[in-house]
Amino acid sequence: IMATKRSSLCAVEDSVLAQQFDDAKWTEQGCNAPRVKEWTSDDVSAWAESIEGIQEDVGAALKENGINGCELLALDMEGLKMIGIERAGTLCLLMKEIKMLQQASSDTVTLIEHSA
Repeated sequence: IMATKRSSLCAVEDSVLAQQFDDAKWTEQGCNAPRVKEWTSDDVSAWAESIEGIQEDVGAALKENGINGCELLALDMEGLKMIGIERAGTLCLLMKEIKMLQQASSDTVTLIEHSA
């Protein structure tokens, strides 16, 4: 039994394993895209502005507060309020999207059975 992380499979883009596991879950963020934890405040702002139903001032608030990828993943409802995001609907949308990022950002281990 061998365990591997998604990033290991992406190391050689045209490998058999990378192709075998090239499904929506593994490529949601893309192998070449920076991981959320590596996002700058500009990346976080652009991400927020890309969410349907979120106004541009939300991205600006995240950027003004210097929120990077690691901090974004750690934000909760109270943290969002502390940086000036107050609208209930916006808070709920952001929390939903942050939870999706947290799930997509977690290291995934896959067991690969190999028979000789």
